[in-house]
Amino acid sequence: MKKAKALAEGKLSGRTWFNLCLFGLIGQVAWNLENMYFNTFMYETVYEKGEVISATLPYMSAIKWMVGLSAVTAVVATFIMGNLSDKMNKRKVFISAGYLVWGVVTIAFGFLTKENIGNLFNITDAAKVVFVTSVSIIIMDCIMTLIGSTSNDSAFNAWVTDVTTTKNRATAESVLAILPIVAMLVVMISAGMITSFGGGDLAKGYTIYFIALGACVC
Repeated sequence: MKKAKALAEGKLSGRTWFNLCLFGLIGQVAWNLENMYFNTFMYETVYEKGEVISATLPYMSAIKWMVGLSAVTAVVATFIMGNLSDKMNKRKVFISAGYLVWGVVTIAFGFLTKENIGNLFNITDAAKVVFVTSVSIIIMDCIMTLIGSTSNDSAFNAWVTDVTTTKNRATAESVLAILPIVAMLVVMISAGMITSFGGGDLAKGYTIYFIALGACVC
């Protein structure tokens, strides 16, 4: 009875508000992390702030490829997976499972170091290690974008439309519009401790940083 009355008055339940804010914030944390720190991660740990140059794939070319391929992946994934979630009518599954995988992929970024890649593929040449590590990061970024676009851009945003009405949608969207700013502060403040995380070792610091935020997304 109370639920029906709330719906008639255009009110969202406490549980709906909780899920909306939680998934909205965590999703923005993941997007901000990708947009703000994956390129610095590559620059500071793979290319060592320009000290290591790969003639095959210079830093700026690697960034261009990462941004370009990620953008294409986001468009294609949002279109295809959005339609798929509509047809299957399993938005909650797409959101829950998607966020879990999203977090795991974020954690995986912390292990894409030159040392790990070199050992994995048995590469000793410095330029080749830089190239393979850069390509690995680009591929992983596309995978993360695919998962994020599926679970957040497609399923979560569609779910928000499903659970809101014309009476409360503007309020819900206003709250969601604030979350990117909150997420940016969370990401930036925690990123300020990267060096201390690794005891001065940037690669180790980034590993701990990605593991911590990836676990939050999970």
